[in-house]
Amino acid sequence: MSETASIYDQDKHKTFLSKVSVLIFGEKRPDVYTFSTFLLNVIIGLIFTIWEILSLIAITSRELIWTKKGISVEAIINQRGEALGFPHGKFIEYLQTVHSIGLILWLVFLVGTVFIYRKRLTFIYLTTIPIVLFVGMLIFYLNFQYFLEDTTTFDKLALLVSVLSLLIHYFLLRSERTNGKINFFGLNEDEESEEDPE
Repeated sequence: MSETASIYDQDKHKTFLSKVSVLIFGEKRPDVYTFSTFLLNVIIGLIFTIWEILSLIAITSRELIWTKKGISVEAIINQRGEALGFPHGKFIEYLQTVHSIGLILWLVFLVGTVFIYRKRLTFIYLTTIPIVLFVGMLIFYLNFQYFLEDTTTFDKLALLVSVLSLLIHYFLLRSERTNGKINFFGLNEDEESEEDPE
């Protein structure tokens, strides 16, 4: 009797997860290209989200880190802030603000990736706008020197790859909506046949 109840509970749990999955992602699995774009941007979004969380933990737990490890996070940040032209003790406040807002932006970005999976054109706003705002914060709220020197090459490349993949996918998805299929040149079948008669 207990085994039957256990199997029933497992089935019920799976059914609940399936319903949640369908609610978020829909019933239809997208094509390979759409899924690849989705997966690429989910990975990029998760990397930046985790980094924002770890950065906030390091900043807010700086006294604990000093007590346990003997590492002065505040001194390191203040030293770098002064090298970037910030008043002593102020850079840490700027960083905390950037990482807090950055975390929100990347969470919005991850929500946008669901719209990629579901092939909704509105994904472009929920993904590219957070990236633009994030980069804008680094350049204008902090400064351009910070963006050049303290943002890693990996970060810059990841942001560039994400934006390019999103723009290409948006263009192809619009082409698919217009022509009924993905077309890399934005031409319908009649235009293609006129240009290349055989």
